[in-house]
Amino acid sequence: MYHGTTNEFDTADEATGDERRPTIALMGEFSAGKTTLINFLLGDDILPTRVTATQLPPVWMSYGERSAFFVDDEGNENEVAIEDLGTVGVEGVRYIRLFADTGILSELDLIDTPGISDPNIPISFRDFVAEKADALLWCTHSTQAWRESERSTLDAMPVELLKHSVLLATRSDKLTPQDRARVRERLVRETDGRFANIIMFSALDAIEATSQGEAGDLWRTSGGEELLETLTELFGSLRGGLGISVTLVGMLLAASTGIVGATVVTMGLLSLPTMLKRGYGPEIATGTICASGTLGQIIPPSIILVMLGDVMTTAYQQAQLEMGIFSPKTVSVGDLFAGALIPGLLLVF
Repeated sequence: MYHGTTNEFDTADEATGDERRPTIALMGEFSAGKTTLINFLLGDDILPTRVTATQLPPVWMSYGERSAFFVDDEGNENEVAIEDLGTVGVEGVRYIRLFADTGILSELDLIDTPGISDPNIPISFRDFVAEKADALLWCTHSTQAWRESERSTLDAMPVELLKHSVLLATRSDKLTPQDRARVRERLVRETDGRFANIIMFSALDAIEATSQGEAGDLWRTSGGEELLETLTELFGSLRGGLGISVTLVGMLLAASTGIVGATVVTMGLLSLPTMLKRGYGPEIATGTICASGTLGQIIPPSIILVMLGDVMTTAYQQAQLEMGIFSPKTVSVGDLFAGALIPGLLLVF
């Protein structure tokens, strides 16, 4: 747990004295995209996303052989198949423990939490997060921030935990620059400065800034630059934490644009000086940035896959006609996107 007395996480398990990985919990309103984001980071749709706010207790994820169990109110561990996680209810359950052998979990633990807006969510779930998490990523819709349910939940969270947590106001591209400033000011005021940072993030502006291939004002105002710096702070206590941050941001930009050059140039301008300053060797720094940018060739919407889709469709139909199949099937760009998503995400980890 982060005790707020140093600049590093205290990663020693209080019961055993063993080293443990820092734990990041995602919180926010139901449908804020927390579970989808975690699945994206894991590179696999492990957690069910089509459930209501009251159908799934907190899910604590760690690195290990793929398995899962839930802990009931008596402290008993009950095995459950990962594909059946959606059947675990909240009544009589403290939390779900899940293990997966994905790269991100080799560096840190993640906790997915149910939406906070439902009054039927047990208070014990919130207490569990407060006990286990070292930092929070709190997601809120910028067009609807800040709700009363969020305010009341915030008031119940430990002050020291919030000092090392981030409030991410998503979809800020829906607001005018003046409204963004007003919303951020209101968030700062209503949260009483309890978060380490509040980021107004515009994915559309970040995509446009990346396509320009330069780190200009648009990249800064989109929140992309601040997001990178914030991720660096969150992961900074980890070995190679800055490299992890660069890879994650590069993955998101590559997935947004599908253009290798734009991502590599932008990430180079933004990240290379910082990585060199933090002691990364030139080979490691430039290699990480280039590898992150080239993910745009496979992670949808990849420009290469769009071009390849037309070529493959023509070739596939021609082959079927030569085989005497006069109602040939097609290979769509969507098929290629679906086939490339998981391999692309696996390359990240």
